[in-house]
Amino acid sequence: MRPRLTVNQRRVNAVSEAFKSIGLNAVLKLEEEDPQFKAALRLKEAVDINVCCTLMCLNATISYMLTSTGEEYWNEFVDYVLKRRFKVGSAEEVYALMVSFLQECKGNRLFKPAKFKRLSLMRSSGFVGKVYSGYEGYAYNLEGLRRDLASALMVDASLKTVVFAVKMFYYAFRAATGKRIQVPFSIPIPVDRRISRITVLSGMVGAPQPLSTLIERLVRRREIAQMAWSRVGVCSGIPPLNLDAPLWLLGGVVRDVGQVELGVKALYGLWRGYVDYASVNNLVRELLRKTDG
Repeated sequence: MRPRLTVNQRRVNAVSEAFKSIGLNAVLKLEEEDPQFKAALRLKEAVDINVCCTLMCLNATISYMLTSTGEEYWNEFVDYVLKRRFKVGSAEEVYALMVSFLQECKGNRLFKPAKFKRLSLMRSSGFVGKVYSGYEGYAYNLEGLRRDLASALMVDASLKTVVFAVKMFYYAFRAATGKRIQVPFSIPIPVDRRISRITVLSGMVGAPQPLSTLIERLVRRREIAQMAWSRVGVCSGIPPLNLDAPLWLLGGVVRDVGQVELGVKALYGLWRGYVDYASVNNLVRELLRKTDG
């Protein structure tokens, strides 16, 4: 019998305090350095707001098991749209563009039948049209967006790609309008391997097992990681969906607890001028402080 995954509240409190010292405004600033936010900025220069929001949301639902890095994939996506933007003027044309992109893209070659099915479900359920025509209402009702997307795909609303799609919609709206909308604390963090790794390395969730095993288990048991980060969100005053950017960026450069200096260098380089070095150093040390058991 495998050892039980448990949440360490002491570590949750320590990570919460570290994020609280950073603050929500600094986290929102860091979001602007996220490659996916930069992709949204490029996209909004060429298409209308509703098209930008719809495309970013739809693409997020098929952005899994990629054959390139996430950064490369989103750049490929924006490049593709920019070359064909004159053809996008309706919800149906947005859908057609997504189908065309999935057929031709190099960074998303695996499990295509399942991904085409997702696009088809969002079209047939009317979800594509709802986002295209009602994007502004969804911007101030992100929980409604999450609920409607999960219903269209007939999946659980905490699924990584559903929550990630909400985040990409939020990025698109923020990039296109410059407005910092409030993200509900009830929306959980999207759990992929990067987030799973940082969750384990922080010591917030653990079991007496090898690191690689814990990471894979936590990807499958996303609700445990989401519970831990939701607690951090409440205690720090930073919504879990906003916490995703610094965690995901850190998870892209570190692999184990011994890489504190590498992690500090990466995040401080992005936060320089907005957060002092001591606060960044403290945050990274709390996020890379795994204890056994």
